Parts: sequence; C-alpha cells; structure tokens
Amino acid sequence: MATARKRSQFERAARLRVDTLATLLTGKAKDLTTAEQRLNDRATRAHERRQTALDNWSSRLAPSLARLLTTAIRDITRDRDKLAALTTRLHATPTRRLSDLQSKLDQLDRTRQSLGHSQTLKRGFAIVRGDGHVVTTKANAERSTALEIEFADGKLTLGPRPTKKTKQDGPDQGSLF
Repeated sequence: MATARKRSQFERAARLRVDTLATLLTGKAKDLTTAEQRLNDRATRAHERRQTALDNWSSRLAPSLARLLTTAIRDITRDRDKLAALTTRLHATPTRRLSDLQSKLDQLDRTRQSLGHSQTLKRGFAIVRGDGHVVTTKANAERSTALEIEFADGKLTLGPRPTKKTKQDGPDQGSLF
C-alpha cells in the first residue's frame, strides 16, 4: 500500500511534470516565435537602412566620376601643352648648344691667334735664332756662329760670323793666294 500510494503520487507528479513541461515548451515556443519575428523585423529594417545608404552613395558616384573625368581631362590637356613646350625646347637645345660652343671656339681661336708669334711679328717684332735656338740676349747672339732673323714677311739669315781674335792667335798673316 505504501508503494501504491507512492506510485500514485509519483504518477501525479510525473503527469504534472510532463504537463508542466509541455506548457513550458509551448510558452517557450511562443517566446521563440516572437523573438524570431522581432529579429526578422530588425534585420529587415537594418537591410532597408543599408540599402538606403547604398542608394545614397551610389547616387553620388556618377557626379563624382564626372568631376574626376573633367579634372583628368583638364590635367592631361595642361600636361600635354607642357610636354609640347618642353619638346620644342629639347629639340632647340642641341642647335643652341652647338651655336654657343661654336662662338666660344671662335673666341678662343681669336685669342690663340692674337697670342701667337705670327701676330707678334705683324706688329713689328722679330724672332732671332742663333745656331738653331731662340736668342734672347746680346751675349747669346755674340756667341752664335750664325744668326737667323724672322720677320712677318720672311726670314733673313746672317752667315757665319767671324770670331774675335784673342791675343794668343798672333798677328794676322793674311792669305797666300
């Protein structure tokens, strides 16, 4: 009997628990359905907000692209003009450089010619050589056996020069012929 009583208490409690669990599950299912609906509504609203933002951004893309293209075309035109000017300068540079170098070379050649001995000779000076060497002093000229004088219009050679007699030579005997 005690066992039967306990069994009946257990069966009632078990039924209560199953009923309670079923009721609880039904409540939880309703809660889940409500939560699902709320989440779906939130997701839909978030999607709509993002779609609106995306539409807003995409509506700004076409004018931005047009502005970028206009700026790029303007920059390309400006840079093309700069390139044309630089190309003209580049093609003119070798000619100008050669002209400058030719002028400098002509100037240096005039300087070289004015410093050369031929221009000095034309101004009335002369070059004296003795025994094949340039003579710059009177003493060197007296020691030379032959002198050559160069003028602007030619050279003059003075033959062998007589040497000075010294006391050791003795009297001049003259020529036998």
